[in-house]
Amino acid sequence: MDNKQDEQSLPSADITHLVRLFASGKCERAQMELEQRLQNTDQLSEADILMLNHLKEVWTKATQQNFEPPAYYSQEDVQAMLAKCRVAIGAGDAVQGMRYAWMCFQYCASGTIAYQLALCQLVDCAALFGDMKFAQAAAELYLSHFELVYSAAAYPFTPVGVHEPSNIQLWQPDKPMPSFAYPVQAAIRGVANNSSSCWTRILERFLYTLDVSKKLHRDALEALKNCYIRTGSQEDADRLLRDFPDE
Repeated sequence: MDNKQDEQSLPSADITHLVRLFASGKCERAQMELEQRLQNTDQLSEADILMLNHLKEVWTKATQQNFEPPAYYSQEDVQAMLAKCRVAIGAGDAVQGMRYAWMCFQYCASGTIAYQLALCQLVDCAALFGDMKFAQAAAELYLSHFELVYSAAAYPFTPVGVHEPSNIQLWQPDKPMPSFAYPVQAAIRGVANNSSSCWTRILERFLYTLDVSKKLHRDALEALKNCYIRTGSQEDADRLLRDFPDE
């Protein structure tokens, strides 16, 4: 028979011990103990053997003095997913739009502008599809990631890449995101039925950051003002009227 009759699972405490040993800086000792376990695998399950071999490969790479991160996906391949998403949305195919938006989101590296754009597209696609709960979850992540890259851009050792991870700082926070980086249509739909702060924050950032097409700006302003009036935030509504008197 191929299956082991008496195989046992490696106690989770053993794995935890090895991981903690390595993390404490005792790398050689952890690797030595791991090798000892791999020399006698008769009583171990296939899953445990895979786990130990996985740790071995990870630690071998982690202890290399000249270790470099692996090459990332082709920028063109990742951006093609975003382009296909936009084509699907333009054709009114919300299902395909969601499919490619989610695919692009999964492939884009966090901490990059591409990831921010993928999140934007995902928010708008989910709203167009009609799942505002999904859209709101994505919108909250969109805003959190926005703040994250703004903070990271302040330091040379946390570089924000454009399409892929970068070794140098490629983005300057004083240069605003382009208009298509804001899920405005989803936010307009969101504030009409839901006073969640994620929608008002997106519209506030859009209105106060960009000077874009009058219609989109006017629609965003009107939706946000109505939301503030509806929720009793008259001071915020009055502020908008003062700051945008010509709209």
